[in-house]
Amino acid sequence: MNKYTNRLNNLIDRRVLKGKLYAEAYNLDEGYALESELLESITKSKDSEILKYVNEACNEVDKRYTKKSFSEGERIQNQLKKVLDDVCYKYQGSLSNNTHIKASSDIDLLVLLEKKISNSKKEIKDLKDECDNHLQLSFPKVDVSRGSKTIKLKGGSLSREIDVVPSHWDSFEDSRKPVCILDEDKNEIHTNTPFYHNQLLENKDLESRGYFKKGVRLLKNIKADFEKDSNKELKISSYEIVAFLYLINFSTPTILSSRALVPFLVKSLNEILKRPDLYKLDVPDKSRKIIKNSQILDDLKLLINELIEIENELVKEESKNLHFTALAATPRAWGDE
Repeated sequence: MNKYTNRLNNLIDRRVLKGKLYAEAYNLDEGYALESELLESITKSKDSEILKYVNEACNEVDKRYTKKSFSEGERIQNQLKKVLDDVCYKYQGSLSNNTHIKASSDIDLLVLLEKKISNSKKEIKDLKDECDNHLQLSFPKVDVSRGSKTIKLKGGSLSREIDVVPSHWDSFEDSRKPVCILDEDKNEIHTNTPFYHNQLLENKDLESRGYFKKGVRLLKNIKADFEKDSNKELKISSYEIVAFLYLINFSTPTILSSRALVPFLVKSLNEILKRPDLYKLDVPDKSRKIIKNSQILDDLKLLINELIEIENELVKEESKNLHFTALAATPRAWGDE
């Protein structure tokens, strides 16, 4: 089995739930249908294995899986609504902006205090205590563990891992809708803008006719497959991958296919590496610099090299096909039978 046949199989494993996982999460027939639809689409394609990999790596997770993920988040909301007042519920993370690459992607559920805050640390901690206690009682078979910023739920009756994030609005007037989160271990309040971030990504994707998020998914899939092949975890995060691609102008040249996206990303990411202000480049919402340490750059270069390898293999495949087409079209010499 060649490298990209293996990676294509790994991608399929990420994109569909198998066996017990989807039997519990879905009607069993529907689970098989979701798997068979993807496999049928790949099998029917006459593309090479590596082009199939590129095309599928760019594609979004089936909407039915994503819908199921949100419905698991709603289960948590429904339990918390029984005991909490003056809160609202919002999602953040890759699932919320459709750059996730797994059928069973984790869910980040923000539980936001909507009242006026007088003591941020205390009120978020009190909210976290309430959430923690009630979730422990409501989901006795689920592993509920308290972390520094979140309450993680996994296993039991849940088909997704869910991070509950107690928080509050930083300002009701700020159009970016900043959110405050407590880091209990450090006893610090952190502010971020997940909804503004998502809106920026959505605008960028619309401008690029969908190729911005396709590029994000492609790099995230390549990262996941490299980590599996090498048994080595890369330090560059999905957030940083998004940030680097956000810097790219997708308007010129016009990208017309996932295939064309590969050399475009190689060229564009290498141009970013040459920028004199490389270490001053910001994430989309300007909340911090993209590059926090040299390892992030090393990992970006590694991902670029993976893209270059894919491009070289694609060119090789295309040259081979052109050669065979030319041979088939060449008339026989006169006198040959």
